[in-house]
Amino acid sequence: MVKQVENMIREIEVQSRKVRKQILLDDLSLIYLSSFFCNIKHVSWSYENEFRCTTGATAKGMPYFSAIPKEIYIGMNCMQSYKDSIIKIANKLQIPVYKMKLDEQGSEFNLIAKRL
Repeated sequence: MVKQVENMIREIEVQSRKVRKQILLDDLSLIYLSSFFCNIKHVSWSYENEFRCTTGATAKGMPYFSAIPKEIYIGMNCMQSYKDSIIKIANKLQIPVYKMKLDEQGSEFNLIAKRL
């Protein structure tokens, strides 16, 4: 990954020295890089055991795919209207819902899940 980014930076620098107004990077790995970055997160979040999935908007069956969640975690800044909709869906699916809150007792700015 680091090597790929270094190659991109090197090519941009070469093209910039040639005063090119448009820089073309003829490399399919750019597509993979953007997809990769959408699906990773910092190791400090690994306890979540979360799966992330991204697909192209033109993929067959998009924009939806079948998923069966075991739990739903609502972000701490989620709008109330979205929260209400999510809770309604979770009740229908009979799965627990958690609301994320800042752990005010800790010193590491971690989030904790409070079951609704």
